[in-house]
Amino acid sequence: MRLRYGYCIADAEVVARDAAGEVTRLRATVLAETAGGSNPTDGRKVSGVIHWVDAATAVPAEVRLVTIICSRGRGPRTAAIFCRR
Repeated sequence: MRLRYGYCIADAEVVARDAAGEVTRLRATVLAETAGGSNPTDGRKVSGVIHWVDAATAVPAEVRLVTIICSRGRGPRTAAIFCRR
């Protein structure tokens, strides 16, 4: 995982949760060679980028998670047509 405008991190483990069970703290290893947007030197692929905003400047927002719609046999017919283009 890459931190937006930062390093890649690996081997994350949950170290704290709130009363509702939501993760509030992680411990991870920083891959120092990934500074400046470089990929890990051991050949690992970056699986995603975490975009974050600190709580002091955050604003309310609605976020919708969308699953893959281009898988064969899944999603509405229009999604299948869109994905062929």
